[in-house]
Amino acid sequence: MSASLERALAGGREFYATQGANVGDLDLSWVVRDTPASQPSTFRHQGNLPPLPLPSLEDTIERFLKTVRPFARDEAAMARVEEKARVFLGSQDAARRQRRLATLASVESRGRPF
Repeated sequence: MSASLERALAGGREFYATQGANVGDLDLSWVVRDTPASQPSTFRHQGNLPPLPLPSLEDTIERFLKTVRPFARDEAAMARVEEKARVFLGSQDAARRQRRLATLASVESRGRPF
């Protein structure tokens, strides 16, 4: 076992090695998931914090594209992902989902979980 993997496992993380795990045009060979044994006291006041602002859909898509770029197999694959994101951004479904998120954020900011 590699030293970095041993350190990660000692820190409470699980590594899932998947061969050929691909999502569309993205290569996701390794996935890391944090699995804390218990919630640290750091988060005990989480409910007292003000809500985070809801980012615009355009900002979300831009961040998504920056995030997935390193996983694209080549520029053609990234171009396909960018085109799909552009089509989604202009869709009625995207607008409907953003409105729903805004509604949920509004409800949560009044102290009621969604």
